Amino acid sequence: MKKMLLALLVLALCAPLGALAEGMMQVVNCEDWVSLRSAPSTQAERLAQVPLGAYVTGEYDPYSDFSHCSYGGVSGYILNQYLEAPALAAQVDGRTVLATRSYGDSSEVLEVACLDSAGGECWKRVFESPYTTELDCTDAFVAGTAADPLVLVHVSGVGLTALDLYTGAPRWALERAAVDLGGSISHAVGADGTMYIGGYYGPDPVAVSADGELLWQSSSVYGESDGNSLDFWWLYALELGPDGLTATYDMSADGRGGQVLYSLDGEMLGHSFTES
Repeated sequence: MKKMLLALLVLALCAPLGALAEGMMQVVNCEDWVSLRSAPSTQAERLAQVPLGAYVTGEYDPYSDFSHCSYGGVSGYILNQYLEAPALAAQVDGRTVLATRSYGDSSEVLEVACLDSAGGECWKRVFESPYTTELDCTDAFVAGTAADPLVLVHVSGVGLTALDLYTGAPRWALERAAVDLGGSISHAVGADGTMYIGGYYGPDPVAVSADGELLWQSSSVYGESDGNSLDFWWLYALELGPDGLTATYDMSADGRGGQVLYSLDGEMLGHSFTES
């Protein structure tokens, strides 16, 4: 009975805060607007003009030049070259949080916006990484608790910033000096607001409380050989489950990728290698 209650408690703590918003795409790569047409053809009737930066709902069709979309209650087709899936699309408390990346000559820009139930913009904030790499230098995800939801933004070289879901105002910041997460971060969030975060070129998973306190940093060292530590690196996925936090890595000192299971206080509980 005690084991069952413990498993139920961990599952409750691991429950996701926000649901993914299905089929959200942003209009990009145009001067002012794109055409929403009645059929998948540039000769078809134009039903509406969808402005640059607007969000539409639909499913991207990689096997066609067009995707079926809806905007302002009107359904039709938009050329794929003018559509881009956002870095984040999540629905929380009747609102939709969207984050989209764009690139300059030497910078990466993340635009984070919150829309109300009617699609109106509640707030928008723009973040910029002064450099670009093969990794994502900016990321956003929903965190906090059901009673106090937050939008978290990570910028490589700067740190982690928490935004109020309803106003977009900064609530707290965890600077790079406290923990350098690198780029292309992975994350998992418990219902108590604890965030578990790791970067592909960054550290092993760290835990951050809902109010921005760095709780612990784990280690992926699984052994030693000739005085050298054996560990995993290049983390690319984190998942909370009834047994703890599972981190998936691309590589290890063994020459293979694998997974590490951590307890929710950062202790390594076990590991396994990907079969080559």
